[in-house]
Amino acid sequence: MKKYEYAGIDVSTEKSAADAATCYIEAVRRYMEAENIPDADTIAAILGLQRVEENKKEGEKKVLTLKEREQCLQASGLPRSYSEAETDSAECLQIVLQDVTNHLELQLFYTVFEECDVITRSARLINHSDASVTLDRCLSAQLDLTEDYSVITHFSGAWAREMHREQISLRSGKFINASYTGTSSNRSNPFMILGHKNTCETFGSCIGCNLIYSGNHYEALEKDSYGKLRFVSGINPQSFSWELTPETHFDTPEAVFSYSSNGYGGLSRQLHSFVCEHIVRGVWKRRPRPVLLNSWEAAYF
Repeated sequence: MKKYEYAGIDVSTEKSAADAATCYIEAVRRYMEAENIPDADTIAAILGLQRVEENKKEGEKKVLTLKEREQCLQASGLPRSYSEAETDSAECLQIVLQDVTNHLELQLFYTVFEECDVITRSARLINHSDASVTLDRCLSAQLDLTEDYSVITHFSGAWAREMHREQISLRSGKFINASYTGTSSNRSNPFMILGHKNTCETFGSCIGCNLIYSGNHYEALEKDSYGKLRFVSGINPQSFSWELTPETHFDTPEAVFSYSSNGYGGLSRQLHSFVCEHIVRGVWKRRPRPVLLNSWEAAYF
């Protein structure tokens, strides 16, 4: 660590928080008396920052095939998208970010399914330190929007009245669609559509946001005082706590995003294609099922 001095005072960042605060106050007092502007390195040291040239580690980027991504994430045990075709154009961008101070590594996985107009995002946090780390919140995705996608479509329901479509317009504040019952179910589907006010079934822009997770989930859209929007999605942070022991990792569920300029109908067709090709698995993927159990609700009496 480089040692810094200002006005005769050691303001090195190796000092404790209490000592650093004392040095900072005394340095400011002497600065006011001397009217001598400190250089950038000294300011950084006073604020407790490290030199960028010495400590910054560039984020690593790597393009993976879905087979390589599957090998990387197979230990997570979470359901996720896949591809069975050798000629599939789907690719995954892996971005690796390092916290050199706390010895944590964050891996971001962005998977593009071009033929379905779908992008998915998930994350893996790895603890490379010698101590355990407690996670209180670790969401799957965040989307910042400058356009006004403030018309929210979501689905709720109960027994015998599943999947009721509800639509609201967010003028300000925050809208939350979440489950805290341990399941998603028909009461709270982990799916939302963000649309323009003029979007309809056949025209207009909209964004579908789905979470491949059936436990406690959390989706929120917030509009600030400047009309900017932020959407987040992931495991519900309420009462969430996960101990990440040394050299272990935590995987978030996969979040799915799809944009359509052809209204809600266009978005529905894109997501339907994605689910059929990249979610549904097994020998009956493209064949009629031989037996349909509990069919009375579909046919009634």
